[in-house]
Amino acid sequence: MSSSGVSAYAYVYTRVRGMIGKLLQPEAFSKMSNCPDLSSLLVILKDTDYGKYLENAKESSMTSRRASYEIHRKLTDAYRTIISYAPASAQPILNQTFNLYEVDNLKAVLRGIEVGEGWETIRYILFPMEEFQTLPFEEMVKSRSIESAIDYVHASPYYHVLIHALDRYWEEHSLFPIEVALDLDYWRRAWDQINALPHNERQIAQKLIGLIIDKNNLTWAARYRIYHHLSESEIINYTLPFGYKIDDEIIRSVASGAQLPELVAKAYPAITPLLTGGEGVVKKLPLIEVALTRMFLQNCRSVFVGNAFNIGFVLAYLFILEIELQDITLLIEAKALGIQPERYNPYLINQLVVPGKN
Repeated sequence: MSSSGVSAYAYVYTRVRGMIGKLLQPEAFSKMSNCPDLSSLLVILKDTDYGKYLENAKESSMTSRRASYEIHRKLTDAYRTIISYAPASAQPILNQTFNLYEVDNLKAVLRGIEVGEGWETIRYILFPMEEFQTLPFEEMVKSRSIESAIDYVHASPYYHVLIHALDRYWEEHSLFPIEVALDLDYWRRAWDQINALPHNERQIAQKLIGLIIDKNNLTWAARYRIYHHLSESEIINYTLPFGYKIDDEIIRSVASGAQLPELVAKAYPAITPLLTGGEGVVKKLPLIEVALTRMFLQNCRSVFVGNAFNIGFVLAYLFILEIELQDITLLIEAKALGIQPERYNPYLINQLVVPGKN
């Protein structure tokens, strides 16, 4: 990379290095997994960098949902800092990456309206976007209808997607077509932002975000076939024609009923040992997703070893932090429900420390 490229990332590099030092270690996940209940887990979290976020809610109102909501503010803060210090060429893809949470919030709000939930029920299942939020979610919920809620987003980039999917919504009496349309539109816009990056930046961003798209395409295609019974042509239309290693041929194979573990192993031989066993594809699908996410986590960590003065270093940290929050949220919910570790540990992305082993 040129000296100008190094200089452009110098400020954000320093800050991300400091953030990396605050990521949780495997011992912390093991400690949380082994604690007896939610209260004990929150005590552990309060001794980490997440403690300051848990102070936002009173102890009496600290449900599992509220705790998860509050700790996700750390990711919002990370994006705020990184976007403000990142070079101008990197800011569009960083903003687009963060916008995924707005898309997820939009889908959650529409689901809440569909089942008649109020704002107080919905607000803490949303991602805390704070000043980044562009949509009037509370007003949308209070409108009490899908059509009225869509009218509230007429000035947003989501409006044309929602309007085009509305007919299918009325035909099928399901939000499924709307949610799929929002997902596909989001990732197409993200891919366009990646392709606008300088060549050296584009390659690493295509790999990291391409791996996410690969996982999405595989799991979407499998779920469309297993749970929604869509045709091969519908599945092709409801997945993305780009990614890192998962191509159209593999998606067509999934759509036509081929065994998912074998297809995943063909694209990613390194995770083959995680795909063995006698379970059917329905039971194995969540574990395949875990295996793909663990592989993605390893790829993100490997970025820290090479040249750090590029978009990959920044994206890798943000994705690692997101996975960390995913694991903590799983543990919070498990402890709140009294679920035993042997049931949820296989779904943790970060590997636990096993006593007596190196």
